[in-house]
Amino acid sequence: MSIRKTIILFLLIVSVPAIAQTTQDKPVPPKRPTLYRIWSGDLDGDKRDEVLTWDSESKNLVITSYAQGSAKVLATHTMENYPGMIKVYDLDGDGKGELIIGEGLRGYNPKTGPQTDVHLRIYKPLEKSGWTPQEIFTQASERPEVTSLEVLDVDKDGKPEILFAYFAEKYQVDLRVARRQGSTWKIEELPRIRMGMQVTMGDPIGDKKQRLVIGRPYGDGQLELGGAFVLDGEKRIELPAFRGVSSIAVGDVDGDGQSEVLVADGWHYDYGKVARGRLALIKFVKGKWDYQFIEDVPENVRLRAIALVDLNRDGKPEVIVQGERKNSLGGDVRVYQLTSAGWHGMTAAKDVQGFAIGNFTGSSPQIIFGGAEPTVTALNLSNAKWDAHLAEEVETYKIDPATLLGKPAPRIQATEWIGSDELSLDKLKGKVVMLDFWATWCKPCIAQFPTIREWQTRYGPKGLVIIGMTNHSSQTSEDVRAFLEKQKLPWPVAIDPRDRTQMDYGVSPIPHTILIDRTGMIRMSHVGGKDLQEVEKQIEALLAQ
Repeated sequence: MSIRKTIILFLLIVSVPAIAQTTQDKPVPPKRPTLYRIWSGDLDGDKRDEVLTWDSESKNLVITSYAQGSAKVLATHTMENYPGMIKVYDLDGDGKGELIIGEGLRGYNPKTGPQTDVHLRIYKPLEKSGWTPQEIFTQASERPEVTSLEVLDVDKDGKPEILFAYFAEKYQVDLRVARRQGSTWKIEELPRIRMGMQVTMGDPIGDKKQRLVIGRPYGDGQLELGGAFVLDGEKRIELPAFRGVSSIAVGDVDGDGQSEVLVADGWHYDYGKVARGRLALIKFVKGKWDYQFIEDVPENVRLRAIALVDLNRDGKPEVIVQGERKNSLGGDVRVYQLTSAGWHGMTAAKDVQGFAIGNFTGSSPQIIFGGAEPTVTALNLSNAKWDAHLAEEVETYKIDPATLLGKPAPRIQATEWIGSDELSLDKLKGKVVMLDFWATWCKPCIAQFPTIREWQTRYGPKGLVIIGMTNHSSQTSEDVRAFLEKQKLPWPVAIDPRDRTQMDYGVSPIPHTILIDRTGMIRMSHVGGKDLQEVEKQIEALLAQ
């Protein structure tokens, strides 16, 4: 009996920084974090997929083969434009994949100076002069970013078309289909959709008709929540998405012959308070759309990518998602499997900037992660260590902290306490309570610690109780404990990983200080690390009551 294994490889993308020249009168600006991108596909026709990587520092697009078990660089090309989307597909039927790249910028053109256009180009990088592209499409735009790129048989004629989307204006996304006509390509215009960044095609209704499926993080108004819909001609069939959709995929996940829609469904314009990396499945059942929540991925504010891949060859695809952590270019990669007992999930990698799937060294699907330490792990899904349970649905809401003044203080919903046993505001009535919302990575938070130490010494004996409040945003409980071991803060710290306390008090940004009087009423909500003398005056006034 053979054992099929899915192997996960971790790939470190290394770039050498340029030597900065400094002068006394021209300081060097702070270095921007390096952005890593990673893709895969069979470019040489050997039935093994190559790995493609690009980073924002070197700007080199590197093609690497792992067919012989070790890394071998096949080609390198400097690509100044940002390769926002890349697909490898055998467009001409010669057994070798072409490189289809949506090029532009990651953001906006400068108001003055040289401008970058949107480009859709085809390369044959392993052939002579293969880096001389065939230009399929070019368009000037203030925001030249390609947001979606799929190779599909759109009209079911047995020939591949290229479905892509790009920002034509600041918020307006144009959809296009490129069709080959001899040696050239014809561009078909599809509707313009405000913020319609995520575009794919499938048959989620189950009537054998291919339709566009569109997800968008924002709606038709500037602060209107996004969602998802199926486009049937000019008619929009709205899907029951929860909020802003940052990624979308269509496929038959449960193996019943009908496609479902997978949505990354937790984005919100106020990502600091409300956004979540939510994964859900939407299925058309008996004339109605059924919304199935799968997981709110902890510590991730959105899911940037969803891939459907049959990892264990049972005819049903697993779901692989790429998250994004707050204040980070990276996020967690989660793998989900639907069984008769329900959904299982596990984390394949933490805080990486992307993943690529392919048969790199053998016949089984493998995954390579970008921006991680080089570690090789074998994973057999038949005895994989799935999480004991998936993370629960997190109710999210937004509260204006100014509306809380003079009202009873919400309870503290912490799961961990460091420096004391669990405290409750009910039991602290008769004391003046200060809640200090902070994080280990927040420099303004740390800068005010000396002042708070003084308050603890001066006002603690008079009835002031200070509680530090934090969460799992870009930090773990272990990070918090290690930080406190060094800092030796003389007040307890509570950790609320689900952010309920932060939401209840309308916290964002941090530092954020809340003062509660002896009767349990909120008397002050102070944002930022400045004007601490005003906080101290309020402490003294509340203690005098």
